Amino acid sequence: MIRRYARNTTFKSAVYLYGIMFFNMVAPLITIPYLSRVLRPEGWGTLSFYLALALWLTILGEFGFGLYSSSQIAPRRDDAKYLDLIAAKVLGARVVIYFFLFLFSCTSYLFLQSTMKPELFGLAVALAVSQSMNPIWYFQGMEDLGAVSLFDMFVKAASVLAVFLFVKSSNDVWIAMALQVVAALVSSVFGYALMYSKRKIYFVGLKESLGYIRESRDAFMYKVFSNLYVSSNSFILGLVSSVSQVGFYSGAERLVKAAVGMTHPLTQVLYVKISSISSKPDQTRAIVSFGLRISLAYALAGVFVVEATASMIVNIIFGSGYESMVGVLRVLVLLLPLNVIVASLGVQLMMNRGYGSQFNSFLVQSGIINFVLLLLLGRHYGAMGGAVCIVVAEAWMVIRLITFVKSRKLI
Repeated sequence: MIRRYARNTTFKSAVYLYGIMFFNMVAPLITIPYLSRVLRPEGWGTLSFYLALALWLTILGEFGFGLYSSSQIAPRRDDAKYLDLIAAKVLGARVVIYFFLFLFSCTSYLFLQSTMKPELFGLAVALAVSQSMNPIWYFQGMEDLGAVSLFDMFVKAASVLAVFLFVKSSNDVWIAMALQVVAALVSSVFGYALMYSKRKIYFVGLKESLGYIRESRDAFMYKVFSNLYVSSNSFILGLVSSVSQVGFYSGAERLVKAAVGMTHPLTQVLYVKISSISSKPDQTRAIVSFGLRISLAYALAGVFVVEATASMIVNIIFGSGYESMVGVLRVLVLLLPLNVIVASLGVQLMMNRGYGSQFNSFLVQSGIINFVLLLLLGRHYGAMGGAVCIVVAEAWMVIRLITFVKSRKLI
């Protein structure tokens, strides 16, 4: 049985993705205790604010290709010309997207320059480009993640070591940002070198590039609005509340995101698998149900553990001065089971069964709910207000998904 699983490409892809996610989870758990103490709440909040900005710009630059492009090439892995074409379309689309991303970033800085530090804003943009350009979508679709996964783990391990070597005071926020830029850029360059060692390099025209951007808009909308009420709150809190409140919220959010992230490899692998059998509804339902049961069991166990040990977790990881984070963490951990349901019913089921526009409409509704509530509560209740807003928005999303799936008898 072990040999059979070892030969299964879907199983191996999940293992490699979990390796990446494990490092993505472990690296913050190693560096957060150090950074939160060295940078102190204000410096930690500043770093969190610009990392949130970088994440948003990354989503704009990535444009959902991680989901859309990998699902496109999964059924046609043996068609070399088709794979070359998809790689060329993604490359052309990225050039167009980065042009508009640059204009958007410059315009945003002009409007927000009174609240922005230019060097950190520039590093946030550089981090966004370095992260979003990574061609891991290709290796996911080909179910060939071995080399890129191992290299990514090596780079992350090196970046963790560099944090301890170079970040020494509260004035070194820019160094912590710069180290992430270098790590992301090195991983992306390696990914492109490996991909183009197997694919032919050529460019498509502007018309085809724009066409591909339009084709991937459903995946992009999912990325945007799922992160609108998951990752934007740190940035918005930085505009309506204090930097310290950003630090309290972001610290708890990063811990919960690390836990949520452990379900992402299973979601991505099953999404690619389902896309190759989307014409077989019975098999699709079976795979979605399987993934949901496993992920939900993990999520509920995580909620129980965090609710019982939140105070100890915050004290061990962040130290003194972060006591206000305990209540925020206890609220945010409720996102674990909610996010699992959204990923299973929305991403794996609805997007693969042709209901992407309906799914994205639910995301828009939830994003608006979160945004409006955050503007009302964030200024007065800070980090706790942000936590309540996101949980309410995600709960609304789950209610809409369950109602829709049941009405269409999708599962």
